Amino acid sequence: MKDSSSALSCKGLACGYGTAPVLQDVDLEFAPGTTTAIIGPNGSGKSTLLKTLSGELKPFHGSVFLGSRSLLDLSILDTAQRIAVVPQSEQIAYRFTAGEIVLMGRLPMSPGIRDTSEDRDAAEKAMRFTDSWELRDRPINELSGGERQRVLVARALAQDTPVILLDEPTTHLDITHQLDLVRLVKELQNLGKTVVAAMHDLNLVGAMAQRTALLWGGQVSLQGLTEQILTSSELDEAYGVAFRRVLDGGKTLVLPPIN
Repeated sequence: MKDSSSALSCKGLACGYGTAPVLQDVDLEFAPGTTTAIIGPNGSGKSTLLKTLSGELKPFHGSVFLGSRSLLDLSILDTAQRIAVVPQSEQIAYRFTAGEIVLMGRLPMSPGIRDTSEDRDAAEKAMRFTDSWELRDRPINELSGGERQRVLVARALAQDTPVILLDEPTTHLDITHQLDLVRLVKELQNLGKTVVAAMHDLNLVGAMAQRTALLWGGQVSLQGLTEQILTSSELDEAYGVAFRRVLDGGKTLVLPPIN
């Protein structure tokens, strides 16, 4: 039985597609009120790991736990009441409005099929939080990439789960909304939420996450406090880049080399 002090964890996890594992021997724990960044070069398994943690992919071996309970023992509804996911991309075929999309995040929490006043209040709060309220009446498939991303984040917030998984959440966002996302994640931490985010931008990782796990070579090659990971030479080896480090306001900025 897993210790429930971790909101989300995995032990001895092997996951992938078909019969080919992408990751093996993954042991990670995510505590309440913390943000953990999952980093690594393209193809290292960041999205695969998040899909397995959410229950979308069944692991080859090992276990995922929500508190002390195995994810495999929970129903789809139970899981949706505990984990919200912001995917890297999502195809939406119908002309749902942005407001309708966000309200869909309330389905696991709602007692019936009709939206309640509580559902509508949660959706509005989430959309205002993500600067997407003005988009509420526009069809989702007519929005820009950045606008869609803000709506998908709002849907996850409206779901109001203790765990939120973000897969490349700053994709398509301009710098203003990237910084808004960093502030939002910090507010979620203050509310006791557990946030796990697959990220490409290492400097946003430094601004947002207390802990970081580096995926490389089919496993978690390094995990710990974010500052320790960003200053490790193993980061350079994984990305094949001799990064420059600059200390700015007590935080390490990771920059590409100058030729």
